[in-house]
Amino acid sequence: MQCFACCPPIRPKGYDHYPFRSSLRRLFIDSTALIKKGVLPQKEMLGFFCPGLGFLDKSGQKIGCLLHPLQNQGRDLRVLTGYQPKCARESCPASRAYAVLSAEDRLYFRDLCLGMDSFSFSSPGQNPVMRLLNLGPLLARLVFKAGPFGLAEMDSWACLGPDLPPAEGWFLAGLAGLRGKQLLWDPGLPVLLKELNHDLLCRLEPLSPRDGGEPLNCLTNEWEARFWRHLTGRNRVVPAELENWRAALNRILI
Repeated sequence: MQCFACCPPIRPKGYDHYPFRSSLRRLFIDSTALIKKGVLPQKEMLGFFCPGLGFLDKSGQKIGCLLHPLQNQGRDLRVLTGYQPKCARESCPASRAYAVLSAEDRLYFRDLCLGMDSFSFSSPGQNPVMRLLNLGPLLARLVFKAGPFGLAEMDSWACLGPDLPPAEGWFLAGLAGLRGKQLLWDPGLPVLLKELNHDLLCRLEPLSPRDGGEPLNCLTNEWEARFWRHLTGRNRVVPAELENWRAALNRILI
């Protein structure tokens, strides 16, 4: 399995390679053949295709960067595309969530994806594990403890549907931890979360000025910060106000 969802590193929001797999496969075949012959990109890339992407295996199942140092004895040839700095620092919420899970959790979710080619594995639309990890590690751990589940079963869960923003993952993990894991597949979940969000936001008003306080990422972890930004539209908050937000949230949860 190999993920290439963030390649190239500039894409429109919600872009998914999967619907374009037939045309992309032909391009990957050509790119792989050229790079194997030593014909490297001659100009910076434009659009949503990178000439450095190709097949890392003979079967055409594993797609990745042919210009990456791991494929070139330590030489980083990604600079030829014009996007090397962004490629080098690129990460996504799913990969960061996966990185902080326990080894046992990671093995469980990895095994769920066995047999997927890179197109399916990289696609949030095709891979419910990717959608789950986008919601953050707390919810992923909750699912691991409540399992085992199959991919087909997970694919139908309300929490992994298009109506639930990924930023809600941290809030949902706390809610499901108290009210039960059945919330994850309850069809009424999106409506419930909207109602709870509205109630919570009303309890937080009036909010401090947008430019006051400290960056949320400096006061808490990525997943909690993402939820508060989504709910309040604030990137900064006074520490005492954040504690008030958390107290209001606890009253909502119970």
